[in-house]
Amino acid sequence: MSQAVIAMELRDSVTKVSLIEEGWGIISTLETPTPQKTTRAAVSEMVRLIIEIASAKSRGSHAITAIGISVPGVVDPPTGRVSIPEIKGWTRVPLIQMLGEGLDESGHDISNPSTVKRARAQQHKSAHPEIFVFPRLASMAAAECAVGSARGKSSVIFLEIDQTIETGILSDGRVVQGGSGFSGATGWICLSEVFKHGYESAGCLEIEAGKASLPRRAIEEWSGSQNTMLGKLIKSDPQHLDAGTIIRAARGGDPLAIDVVNETCRWIGRSVSTLISILNPESVIIGGHTGILLKSFIDQIRSEAGIWSYPPAFKECKISMGSAGENAQLIGAARLALTRKNR
Repeated sequence: MSQAVIAMELRDSVTKVSLIEEGWGIISTLETPTPQKTTRAAVSEMVRLIIEIASAKSRGSHAITAIGISVPGVVDPPTGRVSIPEIKGWTRVPLIQMLGEGLDESGHDISNPSTVKRARAQQHKSAHPEIFVFPRLASMAAAECAVGSARGKSSVIFLEIDQTIETGILSDGRVVQGGSGFSGATGWICLSEVFKHGYESAGCLEIEAGKASLPRRAIEEWSGSQNTMLGKLIKSDPQHLDAGTIIRAARGGDPLAIDVVNETCRWIGRSVSTLISILNPESVIIGGHTGILLKSFIDQIRSEAGIWSYPPAFKECKISMGSAGENAQLIGAARLALTRKNR
């Protein structure tokens, strides 16, 4: 009998669920708005989605062997409880327990297709497979291992550069969460001898290389000249200056934009060198909206990382852009669930 995994992606606005077969092909996908009133309402909707996708004709004869869930928050390692600051009421929620109870109470046999009858000796066992919950960026890292830029690797760091800077870390296929689930707060890496205003609330790297750093740095470094496109924009409409505009201007050869982007890449490169030297990954994947925009400048990031990294570790590490695609969280959650189940 062929096997499949149910993977779920929980976001503050939308909840998605997919049935994913061996080889990471997506059989079917459902999505619905995430209920906001109570955590119980949100979990009930998750249970409904799991039952619906497990009951769909598209499942065929697949046995469902695990359920993997990607969440945009902290998963407490000792208890598995989930805290999501972006969603009201999601503080230390026992998600695995609540989902298990909901599926048990439904009476549906999730594990086996409708064509298979359970043996009498198995009737007392739970009719749903084991449930696993993972941090969002760990799922992204796992997806890169499965179908993306780190295919075939097992020790991988996914570095997301956007408004915040965070990482998902896998070591030998296992999620590195730390004692309390807070590992990956890369935006707080100290890379400066001088403590500046803003570091106390967002962290050194996030202030110097996050999405908001590019327009701030462009304005700070502007000489007052309007001889470049970026200079004219700063003079006429600085409120519409954003990271994307600056990066595009740099690709087009604007001197001020090039200086700003190169300085940002140096900060990112030094942070990558710290990750490489401490964690010795096989691959560092750069993602996030701002990170992907920097694709044309990845050589600058690699060069800076190479200057500062422990040489043997840098030699063995590939630095590349994310390529797992829009279903990365789902595929990654499925891969991590299977890895955990099979260990």
